[in-house]
Amino acid sequence: FSEGDFIIRKDQTRHLFVTTLFEPKMAFGDSVMYDMSVWSIPMAYNLDAYHVNDEPSVETRLLTELPQKDTGVVNPAAQYAFVVDWNQLSAPKALAELWRRDYRVRAAEKEFTLDGQTFSRGTLIVLGGRNYEKRDRIRRDMQEIAEHAGVVIHGLDTGRMDEGMDLASRSSMVLHQPKTAMMVDRPFSSYTAGQIWFQFDQNVEYGISRLRSWRLGSVDLSEYDVIILPDMWGSGNFGESEIDALKQWVRQGGTLVAAEGAALAMASESMDFVSVGLTGDEESEDEESEEAMSAFTPYDARSDSSGLRNIPGAAFKSHIDTAQPLAFGVKDEIFSLTYNTDQFVPSDDYSVVGYYEDNASDLLASGYASQANLQKAAGNVFAGVVSMGRGQVVLLSDNTQYRMFWRGPERLMINAVMLVPSM
Repeated sequence: FSEGDFIIRKDQTRHLFVTTLFEPKMAFGDSVMYDMSVWSIPMAYNLDAYHVNDEPSVETRLLTELPQKDTGVVNPAAQYAFVVDWNQLSAPKALAELWRRDYRVRAAEKEFTLDGQTFSRGTLIVLGGRNYEKRDRIRRDMQEIAEHAGVVIHGLDTGRMDEGMDLASRSSMVLHQPKTAMMVDRPFSSYTAGQIWFQFDQNVEYGISRLRSWRLGSVDLSEYDVIILPDMWGSGNFGESEIDALKQWVRQGGTLVAAEGAALAMASESMDFVSVGLTGDEESEDEESEEAMSAFTPYDARSDSSGLRNIPGAAFKSHIDTAQPLAFGVKDEIFSLTYNTDQFVPSDDYSVVGYYEDNASDLLASGYASQANLQKAAGNVFAGVVSMGRGQVVLLSDNTQYRMFWRGPERLMINAVMLVPSM
């Protein structure tokens, strides 16, 4: 443990509250859940947290007010460039503000280090030479952006790094501001659509348009660079003509971001949008037998029976390919919140970005999932990118910002919109 880590004691008057927030696993009387089966705060925010039974033998001080995070500009008189590390929580908000002020911004595909300071993949790079017309106000703008977004911006006097890529190398990609729309109305979930809209409009302060689903056939898709499909049921209003129009738009360079049920629908036989296998495509003999037997389940026991077959919001231990732009700023291990009993099958035909722990006995971090569902999910994929012509389809089968409470994976959705189309 490091200096500055927090220690939260349980022997205090709020011990029930503390336990409720931090308890990694709860005991369940049955398999029927109203909402979700895990509420652990550290898992929701993907924080490292531990419990100990011994008295910590370290010097501590009592916190009486909220700690203030660092913001501002380091070396505001920089001669070459300003950079924003993408690992910072509010880095996307800084990018949105840079675009609003019409700055040319690049993103680092690789890490780089200067004077002992290492900057992560995805770090934003504002080159002074590429923004020469703003030379009289760039320093003031950087200070205002740092304060507005709540980030630290580093000014650099050279583009030659001690380690990793140099700032103006081919490993820094120009980020074009994408015009983004999200489909709303039936069959899309208003809950997921609302969460995604809140994420961009309120947290990132990057506006996205909303398109009515019933207007899909009459919309000029070429007006948009990114289209988000929230969670949905079935294949919705997608007839053959709508599917063909979306495919054509993607092939011409569009980025389609499909979430939850929409992501699974993209790979389903009914839509046949992407060539990605689903675990639910082929039922095993055990599953067929179980389904046949369920027909004879007594009426008053059916809710319990269906609960066993479903996953009521469980946290799965998951792995992330952090070298892929979709995962920039995400830890290599996260807790993904899933409700799905179907997942994507890993394949060389697309870029696998997020996948579940392949050992079924270690997969469930918290919540409820039957042993059969754990066996089925282990080692399979919940986040990936499928290339299609000059564009791509981003598949996110788990909710990345559930109720703006489960925020550990949220950068996957943000990256899908703000980074992936350019990289």
